[in-house]
Amino acid sequence: MKNAGLLYYFKCIFLFIFLFSNCIVESGETDTEKAEKSRESFYSFLYVNSLFRGSPFGDFSFPPIISYGFSEYVAYVGIKIPDIVPINVLGSGISGIRFRISPSLPTGLILDESTGVISGTPSSVLTKTTYRINTSNSGGSNNTNLILRIGNSTATTVFGQNGSLTINTLNNGGITANSLNNPTGFYNSFFGLNASKYIADTGNHRILIFGASASASTTASGVIGQGGSLSSNTANNGGVSSSSLNSPMIVSGSGFLFNNFVADTGNHRVLSYSAESLSASIVYGQGGSLSSNILNNGGVSSSSLNAPSGVAADSSNVFIADTGNNRVLK
Repeated sequence: MKNAGLLYYFKCIFLFIFLFSNCIVESGETDTEKAEKSRESFYSFLYVNSLFRGSPFGDFSFPPIISYGFSEYVAYVGIKIPDIVPINVLGSGISGIRFRISPSLPTGLILDESTGVISGTPSSVLTKTTYRINTSNSGGSNNTNLILRIGNSTATTVFGQNGSLTINTLNNGGITANSLNNPTGFYNSFFGLNASKYIADTGNHRILIFGASASASTTASGVIGQGGSLSSNTANNGGVSSSSLNSPMIVSGSGFLFNNFVADTGNHRVLSYSAESLSASIVYGQGGSLSSNILNNGGVSSSSLNAPSGVAADSSNVFIADTGNNRVLK
């Protein structure tokens, strides 16, 4: 017992020295240097603690600190989920930790109480639900939250076939606000006064515009590329211009810039539309001209394009998949 007591005090002194020496803040230290000292202090503790494993006094035990990587997961009915695996932030593994979850997981999903792994195939839809996962070991217990949502893997809405989910006719019922011909892109804009859904109706040389809400009509309320007409599908209707399109393959947007972008593939350009405008204000790939559609206008360069088929934007950059030139431009 006397030796155990000496080991205990020796251990405490070591821990105090390591922790105190790493917590002293020196004048002029940057935040990065302070953070590095905190990390050193933590690892010093783990190291000194490991020296005493198997001693009469034993280890200091701590409640588990568990993370599931992401705070929110989305699954779909009838589709097996990839295993959701916990991570012990303290780095000492999962062994010896017991897992419990509340409320109960939906039918088809299970939590392994010894490993913390969530797995299975959900059988019903679930709205966004927060689950509390309790973890416990000899050092105590902790809680972590995980948000789960299960969507329907069967389509409930269709655009382009007059409401029928069992038909696949090209331009069903003729060229209208309800028809589609080889659509290749979809974008849901949540920004602006008139947030909208956009479909790149490639074979009809147009972009169709729909209401943004979940209950919005599947009949287009607007069109880009056909002079405002929902019953025409002419390539470059009215000639190559700021409002014409030729086989557009994708529509995208930037919430920060409030712009929409269209990869006007057949015209070897990408168009940018301000706010809710139906006419482009900026063109990429044609030397600034909105009335030309030359492949690699001026030769292959940093400003030329050849059949671009993808475009994306963030707060300050536009990224273009310059397909025919085997490159991506920023």
